[in-house]
Amino acid sequence: MLNMGTEFIWWMGVVEDRGDPLQLGRVRVRCYGFHSQSKSDTPTDNLPWAQPIQSITSAAMGDVGHTALGLVEGTWVVGFFLDGKEAQRPVIMGSISAIPSEAGDPSQGFNDPTGRTKENNLSVWESHSEDQPYVSRYPRGTTLPAENYSEANEEFKTGEKENDRLRPDTNRLARNASHPVLASKDNAALTGVMIAHGDQTLRDEFEELPRGYADGEARDAGLDIYGNKEKKDDKFLDAAGNYPTMSGKSTGPNAVPRPSFIEENEFINDKNVHPIPAAGAPQSVDASGNADNINPIKYPDTDFTKEKWDEPKTTHLTKNSGKSRYSTSYPLNHVFESESGHIKEYDDTPDATRIHEYHRSGTFYEIDHDGTKHIRVVGNNYEVVHGTNFVNIKGDVNLTIESNCKTYIKGDWNIQVDGNKHETIKGNSHESILGDQVSFIKGSRNETVETNVIETYGTEIDKNFHTKLVTGSTNETVLRNVTETYGTDTSKHAHTTTVNGSHSETIASSQTSSVTGSVTENYSSNLRTDIAGTTGIKHGGVATYHYVDDFKEKIDRDHYVDKEGGKVDHNHPIIPARTSALTEVEGL
Repeated sequence: MLNMGTEFIWWMGVVEDRGDPLQLGRVRVRCYGFHSQSKSDTPTDNLPWAQPIQSITSAAMGDVGHTALGLVEGTWVVGFFLDGKEAQRPVIMGSISAIPSEAGDPSQGFNDPTGRTKENNLSVWESHSEDQPYVSRYPRGTTLPAENYSEANEEFKTGEKENDRLRPDTNRLARNASHPVLASKDNAALTGVMIAHGDQTLRDEFEELPRGYADGEARDAGLDIYGNKEKKDDKFLDAAGNYPTMSGKSTGPNAVPRPSFIEENEFINDKNVHPIPAAGAPQSVDASGNADNINPIKYPDTDFTKEKWDEPKTTHLTKNSGKSRYSTSYPLNHVFESESGHIKEYDDTPDATRIHEYHRSGTFYEIDHDGTKHIRVVGNNYEVVHGTNFVNIKGDVNLTIESNCKTYIKGDWNIQVDGNKHETIKGNSHESILGDQVSFIKGSRNETVETNVIETYGTEIDKNFHTKLVTGSTNETVLRNVTETYGTDTSKHAHTTTVNGSHSETIASSQTSSVTGSVTENYSSNLRTDIAGTTGIKHGGVATYHYVDDFKEKIDRDHYVDKEGGKVDHNHPIIPARTSALTEVEGL
């Protein structure tokens, strides 16, 4: 029977059961003055179900609104009876926090009836190292060795550390009372994450963090993680002296990459002709204005540019206020923590405001007073965007992938780099282009291949071709053998060489030429041939020499003519007859 408006009776009690069979968020409450503390007199199963009142911000109907499931066994609540003195229709108006005076005794009423065991310890922040079924699970407190309830209760009251004793029900994060999540986050934070083209020393396999992270030594080497390019002093970042220490506002790109060279020998001694391009500092937008106290431009108390980055910790100082990122002052931090250890914080502490959401596995995000957002995902991360994705980054991007990266673009890929691009591949590089490739280089191109080069142009002999145009000069040096093959069909394929200027050819050793067909040579001007050794010419067929102008022959030594016997000398009669004269022939 309802007695609304006639008999309004208050009550205060303790939740002992929340297993509502109707799943409405109801709980069984043992009310002071209405129910006995003795469970023999009033068993928990005989307590009435109390209905919680929800906030007006919750519709509390049809899946809409919040679930009224915040209460746990041992929670102190206050409310009234809808049926007045009959006291069978309790309604919960709210819960009450306090400082427990003693540990819960599951054998008595007005306590959490669940005994403390390793199995029912839901929270990742509590250590139930031993079963103590004679101590209630709530209120929480670190389990200490004890043989009975009285002994355990005394330990809870006198523990030296707050985590080892009964404590205020207000969350430790709200009170700045050393919540374990702070140390858990900081202990897992990465340090010394390497960036591309950084000149650092890797940790070895015996270090605290896995291989792939730089050591903790500050040195005058590497790259500024913020992309600064202006020289600060005369200290250099590499042995070649081409990368100055970087600090301050950027005014332009880095110096050109330093060249390294093929080891010189008697054949290669010109460094300007045979450079090996070396990858240098990545060109990026200057972001020195975004440097913070987590990753400053320089290492503290040194002139060394910071060339590797660290993950934020709660103890790092904020840029704008100089306070630790977690500097909560009671009562300005609004905290929610679930039974298993999930956490939400909205911290309004002056100069230390934060938003923090934490999953008990260690995945979380946090926004500090500077507006810096920190995300850590300890499992896999999935992101699906069904529409268009727009991303604008004003500063630098330091991307370090410790395993493989696979990028599949089903449409076009457009990349624009206003500065320089530096790429270093320590393994092999494979590229397949199923269509055409167009490359335009407005400046010079230097390419060095230290081992073999195989280039194939075309797959169909009579259709594909290779065209090469050099508008200036071409210098080609081959230190060993050269083999050139042109064509496969003597009736179809040909090799044509046209030289519009002079042509000089020097052969330091022997030359052998073999022509299976005819040879025609046309010289529009003079021809001179110097032979230091002997000369042999053998004609297998008829040989004809036709001199249109005078024919001069000078022999400085003996002259031998050997004609086969039994043959005929053919002389064409000359009309009129030729005369003779004494004229000296000058030598060459």
